[in-house]
Amino acid sequence: VCGGVDTRRGTTGRGIDRRATSHDWYSCSGFLAFQRLATEFLFKASGRASPNLDLDAVPFPTAAYQSRAVLSAAPELLGLTAVLIFAYRAGQMAGWVVAEREQKLLEAMKLLGLRDAVRIASHILCNVPAFVLYGLEFAAALHLGVFTLSAPAALAAFLALA
Repeated sequence: VCGGVDTRRGTTGRGIDRRATSHDWYSCSGFLAFQRLATEFLFKASGRASPNLDLDAVPFPTAAYQSRAVLSAAPELLGLTAVLIFAYRAGQMAGWVVAEREQKLLEAMKLLGLRDAVRIASHILCNVPAFVLYGLEFAAALHLGVFTLSAPAALAAFLALA
């Protein structure tokens, strides 16, 4: 059996699955097939008949190979890290552009006579109803058990309605 696939029946499938042991790594590495090919070639070259080589277990002189999960996932993690760094820096740059435009707009409004109290009151009048609506939606979701009963995609769609 090689990684959950019975190779003696000639079936195909996964080479090695997540539950594979170090013996499976040795059996499925291709070493035994290469050794069988070399042995058959040598027997045919010498003119003798090759013996039956169907073995379930063969002793191996070195320790079995064990895969390190971190090293096997390293290529994907490096690519993910590069994308995250780029996305973080691009998000920062977009935030800086928006902050600069807001600052210029605020300076222009102050030149036209905008008072700080009026600006703060306008922010309160615009933002408090939205936060109250979010709070009511969240309270309704908690009361109805949406968080425990629904799929994460449905939950994200519900929270995106606000």
